[in-house]
Amino acid sequence: MDLLWPAEPARAPRRRPAARGERLLRAGLALADRVAPAVAEWEAARLFTTPRPRRPRDPVVEGVDASPRAFVAAGFPMVGWSWGEGPAVLLVHGWNGRAADMAPLAGALVRAGFRAVAVDLPAHGRSPGRRTSVAEWAAALPALGEQLGPLRAIVGHSLGGAAITLALEAGLRARGAALVAPARRPHEYVARLGTYLGLPHRLDGIVRRIETRVGRDLDWFDTTRAAAGLALPALVLHDPHDDDVPWSHGAALAESWPGARLVPTPGEGHYDILGADVTLERVTEFVRGLDS
Repeated sequence: MDLLWPAEPARAPRRRPAARGERLLRAGLALADRVAPAVAEWEAARLFTTPRPRRPRDPVVEGVDASPRAFVAAGFPMVGWSWGEGPAVLLVHGWNGRAADMAPLAGALVRAGFRAVAVDLPAHGRSPGRRTSVAEWAAALPALGEQLGPLRAIVGHSLGGAAITLALEAGLRARGAALVAPARRPHEYVARLGTYLGLPHRLDGIVRRIETRVGRDLDWFDTTRAAAGLALPALVLHDPHDDDVPWSHGAALAESWPGARLVPTPGEGHYDILGADVTLERVTEFVRGLDS
């Protein structure tokens, strides 16, 4: 399993060197657990905020030229791409994701007459950095939104949906938000991490180290808390059988968000949902329906 929140598995089978590396990691943590527990806890916190390395890939929207962009938002440099003309819609990928993941949605929105903008978030894709957190994303998105001008909507996938919710609470301005398979909170993923690393008995210490690293109490990341105070329209799409981020996360977020609409997308999973016809149609319809 992946170590981070959400626990997004690699798309290809793991190779033997990676498996050996993971065994060595757990062996080293077992030793640290016995002789220096604080070191083991800090290492777990470091892993929780370290995305899996992936080869950068520029997003491609068939038939539409991309305009590369460079941004610095709240001190975080990011690489982005823009397509089309019209009211702006910002697209936000998930943990271990890339702007390229959002290309199907960008294409649908451009064909509907909107300007789509997607970025590689800090420590992802072509954007610099080795470690990051949703706290950083939630700080960067309001500043990024200001640079893009009035946003018609903002669309996020998985942990990107969580970041959007927290960023809206922090001052991000948009007429509406569409969340695709959004994550609710990190608590269960921290527990999974502790178990995977052989440190379930160190869970409280790991949580404290993560909170110190990201500068936030873990409860702050619960998106149902943030959503309860939001007033803008929201659309939530989620597969009831999502194996990576449970349906209960999206359902709880939609229930907490006043006036949000929850749309089940059975059979689309956690990744294929981004290019599914139901997603492209519902998101485009939602963005079109926002008041001008």
